[in-house]
Amino acid sequence: MNKKEIRELYKKLNHNNDLDLENMDQGENMEIKEILEKLEDDQHDYLQNKTLASISKDIYEILKFHEYTEDKIESMYNKLNGYRYVENIHELHSGKDVKVLRIINPYDANFNKMDSVLKYFGKVTNIVFEDNGVLIRCVMFTNKLNYCNYKYDNFLTFQKLSADEKIILTLM
Repeated sequence: MNKKEIRELYKKLNHNNDLDLENMDQGENMEIKEILEKLEDDQHDYLQNKTLASISKDIYEILKFHEYTEDKIESMYNKLNGYRYVENIHELHSGKDVKVLRIINPYDANFNKMDSVLKYFGKVTNIVFEDNGVLIRCVMFTNKLNYCNYKYDNFLTFQKLSADEKIILTLM
């Protein structure tokens, strides 16, 4: 999608508000330029050819793939509104909120993934590569400051979409 198509799409989105891009003041015009620059940034390459609908579909399909029941999928799907599934570790960004869902526990023979619960782990602070796998370190602010770690391979990771990412996905 080139800049001209994005501008046209932006005009259509704002048509209901009777906004005219040609008559905008300089401050609003700068915001549009920043959005367009972010579209071309390499840091958002994981959003290439994605929309909000396709991200929602990805979440549904990954939960279905791991054989959760329809009731459990619907419950988790509603809690994951505004999040995206992180398939590859390089798509995980520090400073953003994550929710995780345990999919495997190699140390517990009685572990039943149907009993696993979607948990909020806080903001990602560090990604550590160790001999036995990738460790994600998070910080959570509740009544006090809590630090927690989880092993990336044992969990499905969902990261919250930022406002910039939502705008980019809307424009796509």
